Amino acid sequence: MIPPQLSLIVKNVDLNLDFEDFCSEIKLLYPSVKNVIRMKNKFQSYIKLVKLELISSSVREELLNGKKIIIGYIAYDITEYLAPATVLICSKCMGLGHFKKQCSQIKNTCRTCGDLVDDLKLHICSKIEKCIHCGLDHKSNSLKCHVVKSFRSELTRKLLSSNNHPSHVSQNGIIDLNKNVNIVYNNSHFPNLPVAQNSSSNHMLNKLDNLLAQIADVNVHLSNLKVKNDKIEQIILAKNDSDILIKENLNLLSKQSMELKKEVIVNNLKVERHENMFTKLIIPMFEDFFSFITVQNCDSNGRTLDADLKLKLERYLIQMKKAKEASLSPFEFYLFCEILEEWETYPNLHSCFSRWQNFIQVSGKSKPKLLSYNILSFNVRGLDLRWQEVLLLISSFNFDILVLIETGIIDTLFYEKIFSNFKIFYQKGENKHGGILVLVREGIFSNRIRCDLPNVCVVDIKGEEDFRLLGVYAPNSKSWSWDDLSLFLTKKCIVYGDFNVDIMQDGQKAESLLEWTDIHFLAPVLPSSVTSLRSNRVIDYALVCGLNIDIQTYNGNTTSDHRPIISSIPFTVARQKLDSTYNDYIRFLFLLSTRCTTFFSLDKYRLALPVELRSFLSYIRALSFRQIRTKCFMLKKEVLFLKKIAKKELNHFFTSKLDYLLHVRNSSSLAAIYFWHKSKHCLKPSSSSIHALINTSGEIIRENEQMCELAADYYESFFKSSNIIRPHPYTDSPPVMFDNMDEVIPEVTLDELMSSVHAKRKKKSLDAHGIANFMFNFLHFDHWSLLLKLYNYSFQNSILPTAWKDTRIILLAKKEHVCPPSLTRPISLLDSFQKVGEKLFLTRFRNVLFRRGLLPDNQSGFRENFRLQTRLLLFLEDLRSLMSNSSPICTIFVDFRTAFDQLWFEGCIGKVRRLGIPPAYLNWIYAWLLDRRGFIEINETRSRWFNIDKGCPQGSVLSPTLFITYNCDLGSSLAGCISHLFADDLAGIVTGQLGIKYTYQCLDLEKRLKVFIDHLEYYSCLTDQPINTNKTQALFTTRAIGHPKFDIHFNSGSKEKISWVPEYKYLGYLISSKLGWGKFLKFIMIKVRHRISLIKSFRLFGCTSPALRKALFLSFVLPIFTWVYPIFPFLSVKQQSELSHFYFSSLRRVMFCLHWNENFFAFALDEKSLEDRCAAYWERYLHALADSTDGLLLFEKANLNVLRQSWINKDFSIKCLRKSKRFISNESVIETVVSWLSSVPSLSSIPNYELDEIQLLEDFPESFLF
Repeated sequence: MIPPQLSLIVKNVDLNLDFEDFCSEIKLLYPSVKNVIRMKNKFQSYIKLVKLELISSSVREELLNGKKIIIGYIAYDITEYLAPATVLICSKCMGLGHFKKQCSQIKNTCRTCGDLVDDLKLHICSKIEKCIHCGLDHKSNSLKCHVVKSFRSELTRKLLSSNNHPSHVSQNGIIDLNKNVNIVYNNSHFPNLPVAQNSSSNHMLNKLDNLLAQIADVNVHLSNLKVKNDKIEQIILAKNDSDILIKENLNLLSKQSMELKKEVIVNNLKVERHENMFTKLIIPMFEDFFSFITVQNCDSNGRTLDADLKLKLERYLIQMKKAKEASLSPFEFYLFCEILEEWETYPNLHSCFSRWQNFIQVSGKSKPKLLSYNILSFNVRGLDLRWQEVLLLISSFNFDILVLIETGIIDTLFYEKIFSNFKIFYQKGENKHGGILVLVREGIFSNRIRCDLPNVCVVDIKGEEDFRLLGVYAPNSKSWSWDDLSLFLTKKCIVYGDFNVDIMQDGQKAESLLEWTDIHFLAPVLPSSVTSLRSNRVIDYALVCGLNIDIQTYNGNTTSDHRPIISSIPFTVARQKLDSTYNDYIRFLFLLSTRCTTFFSLDKYRLALPVELRSFLSYIRALSFRQIRTKCFMLKKEVLFLKKIAKKELNHFFTSKLDYLLHVRNSSSLAAIYFWHKSKHCLKPSSSSIHALINTSGEIIRENEQMCELAADYYESFFKSSNIIRPHPYTDSPPVMFDNMDEVIPEVTLDELMSSVHAKRKKKSLDAHGIANFMFNFLHFDHWSLLLKLYNYSFQNSILPTAWKDTRIILLAKKEHVCPPSLTRPISLLDSFQKVGEKLFLTRFRNVLFRRGLLPDNQSGFRENFRLQTRLLLFLEDLRSLMSNSSPICTIFVDFRTAFDQLWFEGCIGKVRRLGIPPAYLNWIYAWLLDRRGFIEINETRSRWFNIDKGCPQGSVLSPTLFITYNCDLGSSLAGCISHLFADDLAGIVTGQLGIKYTYQCLDLEKRLKVFIDHLEYYSCLTDQPINTNKTQALFTTRAIGHPKFDIHFNSGSKEKISWVPEYKYLGYLISSKLGWGKFLKFIMIKVRHRISLIKSFRLFGCTSPALRKALFLSFVLPIFTWVYPIFPFLSVKQQSELSHFYFSSLRRVMFCLHWNENFFAFALDEKSLEDRCAAYWERYLHALADSTDGLLLFEKANLNVLRQSWINKDFSIKCLRKSKRFISNESVIETVVSWLSSVPSLSSIPNYELDEIQLLEDFPESFLF
């Protein structure tokens, strides 16, 4: 490309033409033109000059010689481009127009003061600016001088005049300004005008003939209109007679209506009077009477004398309570009358539906003001180097708050301009590399809290959620301790930072940090992946108290050695023929429920106080206003005294409300629902919500409509049927005849249907038609009689209503809350009535599976009497037994990619048919799978409908059983391994040959693993169940020290390598290579600490109590400990004692009783130890195993271990297998558990103190050691 100074200028280019077409035509005619640029004036407005930048000098000379360029049939002048002239100023004399070498002046001129000196280095300047050209106060070489400007403009004028072409002059010597030389006229560019054609006929006569014909047609139409008019007059006469008759009937009906209204009013008064008498007199009287009889029915010790009489009285009380609740309020009665009138008034069903359609609550496009605070915590390692990366993150994620760590010394004025939409709070560090910068978006009220600690910045955030935010950089050389931060902690606070402590790996450092967090009820919230790229550890995270937080690492590219941490603090919950007949029915239910629902906006609310308390507060408020007006001192004392009384009464009222909620929390009342909703929202927040989606180009989509369509595009492609190579053994092999081909699906009885409906949980989640299971509570018995016929018809004919196959799909995040659609989990909300039918079919289908014995014993998922704990124990039993033989063991944990969503419809039916399932069942399952469709819903916004051609819906009760039936031969297809299945989770245990050297065993293990992978890939291809090669991992287990010296590869595709891992989370438990439980216990303890900090900050009505905290502990913390129950007997004695101590410490911390020792705490609160709870669990568990297949499998393993021990003791021999010194004794799982149970005291471990000892404790507490 030639220099830009040699560009060309095209003149007089119209501003209104299409510039893109203009550019493309130039580049088409002259390919050597690189850029076409329209020029701008000093006001940055486009002008009629266009600059051409070229890459060929020959084309430039050609255009200059031609002096014109023709574009779009218009000729434009073209000339050279002249850049603005540059003024040359001598650096010696400050003169214009020559260089220093050409200067004739002997002395030097100072450019500041204008003095002539011999040597500028020895010159002492006065610093008073004076120009030698104009004498004004600026430097002599300044371009602002008007003399320099004049010289430059004159020079530019000369250059332009020498390059301008002369104007067009007419023959008489006058310049023709109106002549447009840009237009070139050519006759060939325009088509010739058509030649006029002369007609030889007379047009006027033709027109007259046409008019006469049209008049004749008009006469015919008028005669027809006359006939129709006569008929209409006859109809009008008949109508008048009918109207007179109708008026007479209407008058009669109005008289009857008035009489009916009078009778209704009289009857209403009578009904109201009798209802008041019944509800306010008779029912209370009978309640008192029954209570008296109940008291008399008990003896002096409180025992019931007549149990039948007690049951009758309780039944009568329940019936009277229902009778009181069955009465309608005036508002409900009025609404009922309105609905009944609408139902009777409208002529057909659809017109009534159209009326009720207006009562549907539309959410609209408006969004809540703010759903959460989006926060970025980023160790930038020098903000001057990475401020542009921070700006890119802000533009991508729209953060509200940023905590930038290790910023170094910064220029705050510069960053105030860069981050103009944020308030800046900066705290310097201990050296030039430290420093914390907190940025809070404008519009969020924030206040800086003074903190003199280096690398610590404290800011209060006030808004939808008030909390305190601390930004911390804690290097190893920090001059302060964790306790120095305690002064800045509040009940709701969050600490972001680089702590330089990995809680899972750093022993003593982590313990000191965790001790400090436990004291202040701070819960560490860790991201799922490493944050330090240099040390490969998790050292950037958050400490939280009183808040819910979702946190994740940013996996994009970064130039820092720390990954950015993205988190979100939510604070508002946003948030609210056969086919024809069934569609009308469900639409009727949906619209009727909508018509019966009243919506109203609720911006603010407060707890309803009793009338007397509200009146007392109003009196105090009025009295305080009077005191302000009168300035009376006595009145002020009275107001203060009354305020103390009011505060005491409010506390008493709120405490009583709290006690009531605790008392009824396990009932089905609305108060219990409120209690658990509030506690679950604060202590067990949902972490699966989606905040945004990422499209294929990496752009983050936050708008609901775009998110829905993006997800719909992905899942529409995802749910398309796979291309299966035919013929296939599942679908095209010869059919097999069984003895049950004529078996039909048993009919459903009404009692069975009602039992299934009553047993179903009444949830409020809506299906695709707006109906929820919660509505079943209000459906009359007759509705189910109608639906019973529908279910039996469906089972007999394998026909399902089309609406049963409509699915509302909700997306849940698998891990991160901002993710592409491929990392979401689709949950199908099926038709509410169809789910009842699924449950009825499932009981019959399971009966067939049980009778044919199709499901293997190594499959424990979604089966009755097959427990997850048993599958874990069997897995551990196999590993312990193989390890006792000193064999190298490899466990392949196989992950099938979206297994439930990959079900091949035809292959599933063909395979299940070959298993001997009757055709009636197969036909219904096939009809259930086919022709399904769904839509995606995100934040009350729906996508388009799309077809679902594969996969069984996640959310159906039938899907898991159908899936495990389809894969029932998975374990037998993998030869040479011990397989353990839980739904789609496969753990295959492969070991080397017994009785040979360890080195040969490893070689044999490698060969067997290759065979295992071959069989696994073949089964995956056969069933169309793709393997997730990235998540499939291997665990090497052996008694020997060392790691495997070979790799495992898949044979198909890109031959990915299966990675070896030191531990793997299987069935919720962290399995290590040496079967140790240290990391799993540490994970349990961190989770418990997190829950305890939330319990401490939890409030109901602004109150808390020991009873509340204990109830929350038993509901939300104890279930975490229950995960330890199955493995507690296998822990070491030290681990058992530490875990038991941690259990009591956690409970004492919740009850604020850390100053008590464990024995006294257990006695005072009658609390069982963790060991006692585990022992009680195992006693119940062993009792349940006595009559189950699970127990039989465990006892078979125990018997096998006994036979092995006898063989080792040389009680008998086995051919082809020799004994080895490396064979050690092994204790089976059952033996270990029974041995541990025998060591646990049979009585409770709670100490039993005598009354004398308790009295001594009260009199002489100092003599007791705590």
